Amino acid sequence: MNSKIFKNLIVFCCVFLVSAGLTTNANAKEETSVLSRIQKIDDPELGELIRIALENLPETKELKKMDKNYKEYESTKRQEEEAKLKTVSLITIVYGEIKLLDTQIEQINKKINSSSSPETLSYELILAKAELETKLSNKIAELRNIMHIIPIHPLGRRPIEQLNSWIKLDVIGEQVAVFTCSKPFREIAYQMKHDFVKLMSLKEAFDYVTNNVKELPIRIDILRNTEGIKISDELNKQIIDLIKKANLEMESEVHLDDEIRTQSERATLFIQNGKIGSNISTRYQRIDNRQVTIRELSGILDSSQVDETIRIYSIRQPEQLPVVFYLLHDEESKDLALSLKEKINNFAQKNSIEKLVTVKMEIYNLEDEQ
Repeated sequence: MNSKIFKNLIVFCCVFLVSAGLTTNANAKEETSVLSRIQKIDDPELGELIRIALENLPETKELKKMDKNYKEYESTKRQEEEAKLKTVSLITIVYGEIKLLDTQIEQINKKINSSSSPETLSYELILAKAELETKLSNKIAELRNIMHIIPIHPLGRRPIEQLNSWIKLDVIGEQVAVFTCSKPFREIAYQMKHDFVKLMSLKEAFDYVTNNVKELPIRIDILRNTEGIKISDELNKQIIDLIKKANLEMESEVHLDDEIRTQSERATLFIQNGKIGSNISTRYQRIDNRQVTIRELSGILDSSQVDETIRIYSIRQPEQLPVVFYLLHDEESKDLALSLKEKINNFAQKNSIEKLVTVKMEIYNLEDEQ
């Protein structure tokens, strides 16, 4: 074989092998790239959407409540995994559609704002833009549904962990018992610390809110009894008008409670055998081959606990006023009951709630019900 031909053949083979290798590497790189793209998300916005959606999954929340030994745990776990896969897929698709619509609307805006566009063309572009915006609105609504998100809207309710302040206004007749709430906030009132500010008039309560809408977002609850319906409606209107004028609708929420109290609260304390208790307990004992019912004073309070108990029964939280204290005492403890009555009245006067606190004394003997 001619040496020149041989050299050309060697060069051809080398080029072929190199080309084949490059093609193989390119294909491998392409396959790796696709694989990496389905295994991770580089778009921070899409990643955040998926994170929030997975946290909000009902299946995930249900699973967190379950013990791993519970018989339904494994099936619920499978349901959660299926829901996660479906949710990630749906969010990725809708997110892509939203971004596409954003781009299309942006391009149409550029054309509309172009001075060279004929009037007829501008009109058609405006219609096209409106159609795209409608599609965008629908896609955003679809995404909210997938992610289980209720959007923040003017004067709308938001998750309590996002609040920075919370005021409760309990309208009782023509007066308003004002309370502030302390973090951590809770929807269930008795699980959250309330601080009684003062019993106020309608004007004073409104002025208090005006001066304390500072730490945003804020929530304001208005509660009421039957006699306070008219005042509560007026207070609700005034506060909403105040928030609108201050342009704070997106940072404030106001709730007028639908439930209306129809009667006073009742607080009962037992004064028996020279002691004060919050309850009567019943136990059974066999004496001389017969079962005997024994009733005893329980929840016995010392002097320091009595003061706190009066506060708990009256102004620990809203919806406790007006309150009637019933002091059920035996003859032996009448003087102690009178002393307790005076203590309750003094507490009421100190907090300017004496018109909303009533104390009634009644003779009550444990032996009478045995």
